[in-house]
Amino acid sequence: MMIANRFADRKRLAFTHKRLTATGSRRRRSFTSNRRPVSIYRADLPADKRKNHQRAETLILYMMALPHVTRIGDTTAGAFSSTTKHMPNGWMVDLSNEIIEAANGIIYEGKGIPPQFKVPVFDPENFYPA
Repeated sequence: MMIANRFADRKRLAFTHKRLTATGSRRRRSFTSNRRPVSIYRADLPADKRKNHQRAETLILYMMALPHVTRIGDTTAGAFSSTTKHMPNGWMVDLSNEIIEAANGIIYEGKGIPPQFKVPVFDPENFYPA
C-alpha cells in the first residue's frame, strides 16, 4: 500500500474484502455480510489517515486503482488471503480466510490477476538461467 500511495493523486478504492467467521454452536463457517473497503491515499496524508496491508499480491490490486498504471508481466498467483492453522501432528497449513474483491468487482483468488501486456517472466525450458 505504501508503494501504491506514492502514485496516488487522491483516495481511490483498491479492493473490498469479507472475513471468514465461525458462528453458532456447530461453528458454521460463513463470511461477514459487509464488505470492508480498502483504499489507497496520497502519500503525503498523515499515517493515521491510512491503513497498511502487507501482501505483495495485493500490491497489484492497489496499483489497479490508479488509471495511469499499466500491468506487464505474467498472471499473479492468486493468493490474496491466508490464515495459518496448526495441525495436531505439528504440520502447518495456510487456508484462505477472506474474499477479496477488486474494485472492478472481480474476485481473483485462485486464478490470479492477468497483466494488460503479457511478458513471460520464466521460460519453462530454461527455468534456471546460466
